[in-house]
Amino acid sequence: MIELKNWRDSLTSENGSWIQTTPKGHRRPHGNPIHLVNREAKELATLLGQYGKRVWVGEAVCFTNDGLRVRLPAHDQNGVHTVAELVEMLKRPPRDASRRIDATRSREVESALERVGIRRSDAEYKIGPYQLERRSFDSGPTWADYCAAHSELPEAARVGIYLRERGPDASREAAVLRRFRHPSAVQLKQYDPSGHSAGPALIFDYHPHTLRLDEYLLQYGEKLDVLARMALVRQLAETMRSAHSSRIHHRALAARSVHAILRNRGRRGRAVGEEAAWLTPHLQISDWQIATQRSNTDSSSEGLSRFAPTALSAMHLSDDSDPYLAPELTALNADPVYPDVYGLGVLTYLLVIG
Repeated sequence: MIELKNWRDSLTSENGSWIQTTPKGHRRPHGNPIHLVNREAKELATLLGQYGKRVWVGEAVCFTNDGLRVRLPAHDQNGVHTVAELVEMLKRPPRDASRRIDATRSREVESALERVGIRRSDAEYKIGPYQLERRSFDSGPTWADYCAAHSELPEAARVGIYLRERGPDASREAAVLRRFRHPSAVQLKQYDPSGHSAGPALIFDYHPHTLRLDEYLLQYGEKLDVLARMALVRQLAETMRSAHSSRIHHRALAARSVHAILRNRGRRGRAVGEEAAWLTPHLQISDWQIATQRSNTDSSSEGLSRFAPTALSAMHLSDDSDPYLAPELTALNADPVYPDVYGLGVLTYLLVIG
């Protein structure tokens, strides 16, 4: 059991009490939190035992503010960590193999915690009128995508939740998609900057029969002839041409940022079977969080300030995107057309031979 403390300035110990000095010089005494967490850990272990799972629960205190100056005596620093120290400690294997928590024991502990009454709040799975499914269907280090249903209307949605540190990226994607309305770009329904406790939320239209392009090719690639493959390339090229005509550049085209969506109707509105419909899917481009938009008055790189991402924005892209990203992506003052041409070229190669 870990107690997080976001204390600031400095921390010392006097006569068994911890003394926090605030930035304004105020001194605040605290009881040693390790003692309190120790009692709570023992109580939790007892409750878990009553519900059929005997485990040992340890205790620790983590200071989340790296600027805190900790001046505690050595005997008071047992079980006290910074975030980096805590992560390093949790990575170490247990000294006693009998205390190792494998996948089976982990599920048993989770089940016992739920019976005790400790679980994620239901509020974590609700954003406005949308109820999120309990498990995300896609995720990365700083984001997660959930399927969601409207509480009153028969409509599905995809909800992307970003960590708070990525607020500017989420805001940028919302601004770009509000400006660039195109049937082959994902359709933004709503942007909620404070929609979730973890950070901002983007809500998109969602078709239940949607596959990422790499997943689609694995399932249906062998059934596509060269004309069908080139038709998919044409969809992507026409979408990017339309975006560029609006002076918007995606810059991170990748197989995972292209959605293949099942068509309900064939040519001229004729009904077709599901298997045949998957051979001519509708493609939509997503993941516009590092897009740029040139101003209308300046075609040079200086005109990219509107919706321009920072140099660090690309760090949050999925690792799966790396093979599709142009070398110029993180270069200073690079022409944003080049990453799109590069990404479209790699996707064309994938579609032709994949």
